[in-house]
Amino acid sequence: LQYSTNFQNSFESFKQELNEATNDNNFTKEESFFVAVVLATGADQCKTNTAGGSLFWLTIMTTIGYGNTAPITAGGRMLVVFGGLLCIILFTALTGQAGSIVLAIVDDFFNRTKYLKFLAKGLPSCLFWLVVLALYIAFFGACALGGSRNRQGSTDDIFSLNDSIWFSFITLTTVGLGDYHISHEEFEWIDMFYLPLLILFGFVCVANLVLKVGDYILEMFEDEESLEDILRECNKQNMHFVQGEEE
Repeated sequence: LQYSTNFQNSFESFKQELNEATNDNNFTKEESFFVAVVLATGADQCKTNTAGGSLFWLTIMTTIGYGNTAPITAGGRMLVVFGGLLCIILFTALTGQAGSIVLAIVDDFFNRTKYLKFLAKGLPSCLFWLVVLALYIAFFGACALGGSRNRQGSTDDIFSLNDSIWFSFITLTTVGLGDYHISHEEFEWIDMFYLPLLILFGFVCVANLVLKVGDYILEMFEDEESLEDILRECNKQNMHFVQGEEE
């Protein structure tokens, strides 16, 4: 009830101030609207948020796309179409190269270690990278939780542990549903020096898991006859059958 009374008093004060501003200057209805926007939001003091813009472009090039911000002008959309497509291709190449390097280093370490050679291939390697990805999702979620509480200036569970893990999952898998996202207003330039690296390493874990699963599937069918071999054998049998009939 106290909050309702305070809001009512604030609203009446603002209404009176707005009426005085518009009546004294004989504003039109449209001009009165813009005056109301300025008085209500402080739009005359707005500044370009370059850090938030860099965060928006990071979500474009990584294909995360939380959906909390989107261009509405034709020029902005054309920039995302052409510039974003180029950045997506470049970032994909960077992720693939980084994944290959990390995978080569890890596999080489396993092959050089007597008791860890079994982790270099097959099902054990798939399970290893699955565990690494799960642990990294938890780590990234903990970073998001700590960052949220630090920026809010409170220890309240505004961003709960479950929410942080969910946010980490939809970020590192590029699902980006948008129910949880990084706020542009709270994002700072210093964040650009570590956030892309954290996201890149998460993508590397996902890519290496996919590669290991693909290799394991190929290993399962390695000893099986290919379709080409089966067709070739069928043709030989048909040729023998035709020759026998002619004789």
